[in-house]
Amino acid sequence: MTDYSFDKKMRALETIYRWYDEIAWSLNSWACEVGCSTCCTSLVISTTLEIAYAWESSPALQEKQSALASNEFSLPPLTLTTNERASLCIEKKAFEEDPMPSLGLPCPLLADERCVCYEARPLMCRMMFSSTRCERTGQAEMPPLLLSLNTVCLQLVEHLDQRGCSGYMLHLLPRFFDPNFVEACKAGSAQFDTARTRPNRPNPGFLLPPEDRKQIQSWLQNLHERLRHL
Repeated sequence: MTDYSFDKKMRALETIYRWYDEIAWSLNSWACEVGCSTCCTSLVISTTLEIAYAWESSPALQEKQSALASNEFSLPPLTLTTNERASLCIEKKAFEEDPMPSLGLPCPLLADERCVCYEARPLMCRMMFSSTRCERTGQAEMPPLLLSLNTVCLQLVEHLDQRGCSGYMLHLLPRFFDPNFVEACKAGSAQFDTARTRPNRPNPGFLLPPEDRKQIQSWLQNLHERLRHL
């Protein structure tokens, strides 16, 4: 995947999204429904490629410039990507988790409790499932198998975007209002805010508990077959 052109990377990302959505929605009768936006906060982390996909797929994003310019969205810098964590785990090295804010503000991409780029939303948004209404319990409830699948997908998407970076969506998205930055992303030569984002890393190996390996490996075989036909 690392030698794909920008356009092919975009098609690969869309393929991963569709593959993930099909599996995740088949695993349970989720409580999630239209208008449910408890999990839609300012704390979404994404890759540059995911933001580029949303930007090109959702013209409504371009109308959100003033909302994204708000200084209310004060977020800490990202200190580790998913694949960096995976590498450290594989090497059995200790690390500290990112200092996540205790509470995120509502995502500025919401309009009447609906996402303006729902079909093209980043993977972290897609992963927000719960078997019960989040506002009742204060947290999402999902099976361990889905959590394992989520980690695998985050690793795949980061691996796909090795010329890009990872960071909070609200740190990355405003850069796309600059046409020169968009073109630099497509050329793989964009410069990023190293104080708040992290360069993406290759996948060092999937972090999977033994009980989930067989099922997820089967799903991955299906994904690889889809990507082969791009």
